[in-house]
Amino acid sequence: LVEDNELNREIAEEILEDAGFIVESVEDGSYAVEVMAGPEAGRFDAVLMDIQMPIMDGCEASRRIRSLENEEIAGIPIIAMTANAFEEDRQMAFAAGMNAHVAKPVDVNVLMETLAELLQEGKSRHGAVWRLFPFLQHKLPVTVHAGIDFLRPGHGQVGG
Repeated sequence: LVEDNELNREIAEEILEDAGFIVESVEDGSYAVEVMAGPEAGRFDAVLMDIQMPIMDGCEASRRIRSLENEEIAGIPIIAMTANAFEEDRQMAFAAGMNAHVAKPVDVNVLMETLAELLQEGKSRHGAVWRLFPFLQHKLPVTVHAGIDFLRPGHGQVGG
């Protein structure tokens, strides 16, 4: 999770952890690139990237991640999570190499569906398949693993 706003970061972490994800957070795009270029990068399945951040914005960070030598790491799903919700903003995120765009305030259902689709497409490097909202289970073939609770509806929206 790459998010410079501390409150948004904490809320997103809690929602993702409640859904069964293991979350590591950084507050700037430059740190995200550093982590993804490092020896531990293979443990990540996706990057949730804010766009407007100091030092290095999300688009530049995404371009740099996409240019990494390790093709598996360079191809990690990157999801823009941003208040920049106009079509031109979406296109800018896609041009920077992001796979998806989720507008802030984040609708948790949309975020979970986006993650489910991208992780299912990539079959998750760790073989993890997340227990999804019941309305998603008919859309994607998933395996349910014991020990991961359903994300409860009603979390609302995150960030802004």
